[in-house]
Amino acid sequence: AAATCASNMPIQAIITSTKSGETARLCSSYRGQTPIFALSESMQTVRRLSLSYGVHARQIKVPKTTEALVKVCLNKLLEEEKINAEQLIVFLGGGQIYSHHTNFMQIETPHILLTK
Repeated sequence: AAATCASNMPIQAIITSTKSGETARLCSSYRGQTPIFALSESMQTVRRLSLSYGVHARQIKVPKTTEALVKVCLNKLLEEEKINAEQLIVFLGGGQIYSHHTNFMQIETPHILLTK
């Protein structure tokens, strides 16, 4: 769904938090033009994802709540100037930190997500 949205809408990036890297690899398999930013606590996952098409992996310290995780991920990418706060992004994640499945997708600007 994220890859389809990114190809049909003006999405600047797909962002996902990941433990294993599976969500980022699945998005990568569609070979879209939208960059995929995967953020993980595991350096091993970050290294493995560096071999996936269009994936830019970063290591982060994972907070205790999903809301805090979204903010940590967005702030890191904004500080690195990899995304623009006023353009749409797709954020993928689990309803609980590191749940075994990706079960939510948000399409919004980082500016709006950070003010919630």
